Amino acid sequence: MQNQKYQITQRSNLVIKDQVNEFECPICLDTLFQPVTYDCQVHTVCLDCVTKLQKCPLCRKSISFVKPNLELRKILNTFQCKCPQGCGQISYEYLYSHKINCTSQSDAQKEIAKSLMQIKDEMIKVFEIEINPHLKQMHAQIFDDFLTGWDWLPYKQDDWKWWWWCNTAWWNNQICQICNNLWHKYEDEIEVYEKNRLIFLDQI
Repeated sequence: MQNQKYQITQRSNLVIKDQVNEFECPICLDTLFQPVTYDCQVHTVCLDCVTKLQKCPLCRKSISFVKPNLELRKILNTFQCKCPQGCGQISYEYLYSHKINCTSQSDAQKEIAKSLMQIKDEMIKVFEIEINPHLKQMHAQIFDDFLTGWDWLPYKQDDWKWWWWCNTAWWNNQICQICNNLWHKYEDEIEVYEKNRLIFLDQI
């Protein structure tokens, strides 16, 4: 029997908790994942969702900085959820990364997971040449808040736009020219890995 594909269509359907409405993101209307706050410091959205915003959807305050909501992340990380592939219960914080080492994987899926980890390692080698040193030196807070968890690279479903996090006020077009130059310098090399990474993600 062929294994089902590891698909997450609605996180709230996987969380094993009676009341998850209070943890709903106002953008995707799903259970918050990697919640962040911003200028108003009152409202919270998913890390992925904030990139679509220019203003807070609730108080309409313009956004010029983003930081993790660590208190809420701790609460969410205590949740248990069902594995989308049916291997049992897993910690909510590993919902997406679990696809790499799920025990219900077929042999073909295990090979794909191995390829994803190899791609991640190769991408990090590229980042470590000049990109990471620059981020650590010039954008230390952003790097510490968002870019130290390299393990999410193999299983994040959308493009990993590292340069966005270097623009401390992206919405106001205040762009770091060094980041921009580094992106163009390594763009072709990174895009090859990124294209293959997304192909493998669609197969696992």
